[in-house]
Formats: sequence, C-alpha cells, structure tokens
Amino acid sequence: MGAQIRNILNLLKQPFPYRHKKWQIVVIPVVCAIVIALILKPQGLAVLRSPLKPVLIISGMVAVVCAIVAYIFPLIFKKYYHPAYWTKGKFLSVPLTIVTLLVVPLVCYVDYLHTSVGVMIKYDFIERLFIWYSISLIIAFFPTFIIYINVLHSRDTNTADTLPEEANTVVISSQLKEKIELAPDGFLYAKVQGNYVTVYYLEASLSICKKTLRITLAQLMRIFENYSPIVRCHRGFLINTLYITELKRKQQNYIIRLQNVDAAIPVTPTYFQAVHKQLTQIKPVVIH
Repeated sequence: MGAQIRNILNLLKQPFPYRHKKWQIVVIPVVCAIVIALILKPQGLAVLRSPLKPVLIISGMVAVVCAIVAYIFPLIFKKYYHPAYWTKGKFLSVPLTIVTLLVVPLVCYVDYLHTSVGVMIKYDFIERLFIWYSISLIIAFFPTFIIYINVLHSRDTNTADTLPEEANTVVISSQLKEKIELAPDGFLYAKVQGNYVTVYYLEASLSICKKTLRITLAQLMRIFENYSPIVRCHRGFLINTLYITELKRKQQNYIIRLQNVDAAIPVTPTYFQAVHKQLTQIKPVVIH
C-alpha cells in the first residue's frame, strides 16, 4: 500500500506542459456545466418549471470561479503557477480548486431554488455539500479531460516543441560530430566526466534524457551565455536554476536538488553567489 501511494505521488510530481489557454479553463467548464445540467438536471433541478434561468445563473457562478482560478490565482501564487515547476499534480489541482470554491455558493443557491418552489430539503447542509461536491467532481472530469488532451495535442504538434525555430533552440555539438538540439528551458544540468560532459535535459515528452558528449564545460557555457538561468555551480557542474527545488548547506559547501532529479548537485563557495543571485530573481530562497 505504501509503495502504491509513493508511486501515485511520484506520478503527480512529474513535469507537465504549461500550455493550456486560460480562457479554456473558463469556457470549457461553463459549456460542460450548461449541457450536463440541462440534460441530467441533477439534485432537484428537474422540479423547476423552467430550469434554463437557474442553469444560466449556475453557469455564471462557474464562470466567475473559473476566471478567478485561471487569471487571479497565477498573479497571487506566482511560484506555484510558474511554468517551470508545473506538474501533473498541479494541473489536477486546478479543477479541484474550482470545485472547492464553487460548492458552497452552489449549494446555497440550489437550496434557495428549492425553498422558492416549496420543495422540502431532504439532507442536512453537510450532506448536501458532500453530494454536490461529488456531482461537481464528476462534471469537472469532462472539461479537465478535454483540456488535458488539448495540452498533449498542442505539445505534439507545436513546432516549438518538436522542431523549434532556431532562435528558440541551441545545438550542442561534440568533437565526435554528435549533437543535441534543445530549447534552453529544457536543459536541466551538465556534469563533467573526464574529457566528456553528460548533459541532462527534457525531451518534448518531458521525460528526462541524458547524453554524453566530448565537449568542455566552458564550451557548453558559451552556448548558453545568453540564457541567464543557466549558471555554473561547481567546476564540474552547470545547472538550470529554474528547476531548483532545494538549496541546502553542507559543511563549507552547499548542495542543490532539481525538480524530478534524484542526484544532489554540489555548489562551491566560488560559484554560490552567482547561483544565489540568479535564484532570488526567480523565487524566494530558503537555505536549510
């Protein structure tokens, strides 16, 4: 059981493309809510003579809550909604947040409708919250699935992910004619191994790949010189500060952990200030 929970948590921590359009988070749930409510008439809407007006009001409530989550929350919780740290779990948290914010006003409005037509309310308030929360989660599955498929489709067909324009990609070539073509945002870190450098990066599918090239770290730094988040942290390591999740002191040095990377990456005092300066421009830093 414990292993299954860990597997689920690891799945939710996997990177996920932040390519949904904000208007989709508003429009698609509203359309689904209108269609499902008119067809199924859940929880007593069927007793109303003309359910169209209440359904439109409920849809308006859905639109307001969705707009808050889609447009206002990313402005308030910038770190949480940062595209570099977007995961499958965070993607699923969006519909959960919408349902959680919506359920109380929804129950209150449905209670008002029942009272206005003289229909007796069978359950207490907590039970009605649970019932409507369950119904809302079921309804939320449909827009969530539509947006999920759309994100995956845009990832597969968007030229910025498959064959990016030259301005958005870099080519890392070795002395042995091997090369890697990737967007700078997809670079995770590089590690020196003798006369070679192993580059860890994200593919378009967001799986972590690595490739060892006969190249120096200095050459690699020149390739990324116009991309400020990528800095040197050790004489043998180059990192992308966008993916840092932890900065921890270890005796006279520091170690860094990157999102979805198991290895602990060392930071020496020589390069600490450069790493720390770049990191503080992205998000608040806590040194443990």
